[in-house]
Amino acid sequence: MTTLNAVQLHTGVQVASTTLSVTLVSLRAVSRWPDGRLVLHDLRQMAADPLYVPYADTVERLTELGLVEHGGLHDDIRSIVLAAVDEDGFTLRDPRVAS
Repeated sequence: MTTLNAVQLHTGVQVASTTLSVTLVSLRAVSRWPDGRLVLHDLRQMAADPLYVPYADTVERLTELGLVEHGGLHDDIRSIVLAAVDEDGFTLRDPRVAS
């Protein structure tokens, strides 16, 4: 992505700033759920491996937030999740390149 509103993630991928903002709001909402750490873990695993099968109603809940569509992740959302959710799947971090 080479638009004026592009943001570079620390993984080297560029995404639209609006996509990043909306996705981070949704990720923070998930992190506040009683089982948010487990859902973030599932989401991180789904981003890393499209064949990963998440627990119970995770896909439905993430679809309601717009993080998942048609059972999978949009490329930009996948990139943001991989940059924002630590590999352990339980911790959120700032996905942007430090300026």
